[in-house]
Amino acid sequence: MSLQLNNVTVRIGHRAILDDATLTLQPGSITAVVGPNGSGKSSLLRAAYRALKPNHGSVLIDGSDIWQSSARAAARSRAVLPQQQSQGLGFTAYEVVSMGRTPFARALSGLDAADRALIEQAFQDAGCTGLAGRDFASLSGGERQRVLLARALCQNAPLLILDEPTNHLDIAAQLDLLALLDGFVSGATGRSVLLALHNLDQALAHADHLLLMHQGKIYDAGPPETVLNPENMRLVFGVAAELTRNRLTGKAGIQCAPLGPAARSNPAAQITEACA
Repeated sequence: MSLQLNNVTVRIGHRAILDDATLTLQPGSITAVVGPNGSGKSSLLRAAYRALKPNHGSVLIDGSDIWQSSARAAARSRAVLPQQQSQGLGFTAYEVVSMGRTPFARALSGLDAADRALIEQAFQDAGCTGLAGRDFASLSGGERQRVLLARALCQNAPLLILDEPTNHLDIAAQLDLLALLDGFVSGATGRSVLLALHNLDQALAHADHLLLMHQGKIYDAGPPETVLNPENMRLVFGVAAELTRNRLTGKAGIQCAPLGPAARSNPAAQITEACA
């Protein structure tokens, strides 16, 4: 499943919250979006999954403009785990997850055996089978996050878009989720993942491609170890940084430290700090 954003700009009033964003998401890959708070990560994802309509540019899934398709057709092609967790209040966890099958439902028909099998598998993959009968409103933040992930998974769409999916999860659950995403795109499935992350170590370890956002623009894009270089980290995040290697996994990581007073006087660093 390919995703393309072509010169996408989204404005609120006179301010561009997403400015001329262009990207191509290749099948079988994980693309992570990183950047400071307010840099445009969520805006880019919301434009990609048809929650924010561009003022300029286009969003294509397998060559078709998502705004020229019905909401139902768009929902069949991509599944979404949003940042907000309010969806599902008043329902059980099972009912929330089963909503992932709504785009495929036939008129006046309930869930069939195939739907129920996908729901059961999604609960297992998200590690929340024991929550199925619980009231969604009674769940903790981490439990809700697992249930909403299961809802996205049971949609069985070839494109998965997740906005900060590790929020509210303990470290073991975070690692389980990222391993699940690795498996989601592996093999000849043609499936793809686009996700926003705050944890740069996780982005380095799991992403095939990285987008670095700054002030609503894609500041840099490419292999994670190339994008998160010391100069980009200084100018965009306002920190000193050095790439490292995780001794337990062998994967790339990053160490950061505050910049000294001299570096703080650099105009680029001051602009970054003011916009954070």
